[in-house]
Amino acid sequence: MEYKFGDMANGLYDFWKKDLADVYLEAIKPTVKSGDCEASLNTLYTVLDASLKLLHPTMPFITEELYQRLPHHPAHKCESICIAPFPTMTYGGDDDIEVKMERLMMTVRAIRQQLASYQVPPKAKPTVYIRAPNDLESFKRETAVVSSLVKAGETIVIGADDAEPEGCLKGFVTDDISTYIKVAGIIDLKVEIQRIEKRQGQIQKLKDQL
Repeated sequence: MEYKFGDMANGLYDFWKKDLADVYLEAIKPTVKSGDCEASLNTLYTVLDASLKLLHPTMPFITEELYQRLPHHPAHKCESICIAPFPTMTYGGDDDIEVKMERLMMTVRAIRQQLASYQVPPKAKPTVYIRAPNDLESFKRETAVVSSLVKAGETIVIGADDAEPEGCLKGFVTDDISTYIKVAGIIDLKVEIQRIEKRQGQIQKLKDQL
């Protein structure tokens, strides 16, 4: 057995900050606002319960306090997190779901990077289009999640044969996933064209030097 305290601490930090806070909490906002959120909140409780137990050896006092505040079912609550059963690996899901989720998150990250590079104001809430012919149905089911994660006004999934939407700047995620952000009326296109031309000039200069 190896004791890699740093790896454990970094893994827990990444999970709490990146997976739970940045992704899951943002993703369930539309469901919570709709009122039909029992399944989402049950999942959140399960994740928090297990995550606090994993974190407890590293941060014993604050995890005890937070554990006592969780809305446990009387049959499942222990008197203290110190004597609560430690989480065990129980995953028995579909690996294909993991692959689809990773592709979805790759797309979300790409759209966020596009919005940042175009300097789109956070409150603008532009319309976002996604072309993903190999994951068409799975992306259509998660349009609300994408909108919440990238702060879009609307997310529309288009097929391989659909025309490219007008007034949009195109981005690429993978060979078969493209994104379109409707920036007409949100950013100054002349300024954006000048920025891109300047960047192209810099890249061409570097290319010539190489």
